[in-house]
Amino acid sequence: MTVSDAVMHALRACGKKQADLVDILKVSSPQAANKKVRESRWTAEDLIKVAEMAGGKILFQMPDGETFELK
Repeated sequence: MTVSDAVMHALRACGKKQADLVDILKVSSPQAANKKVRESRWTAEDLIKVAEMAGGKILFQMPDGETFELK
């Protein structure tokens, strides 16, 4: 699964659409949001905003099972 696939899955899971990324990410236009999705251009801050909107969180999971949450 690509990062953009995961973002779109998170949006669908909470009843949002790609167009909602304009407000969530505070980008200038629907075209700018579409470009992020199409080119999979995500910053950590973008992903945190999407996760928070969806009621989730971003984690790093280490091989030993330990996790670290991004905030």
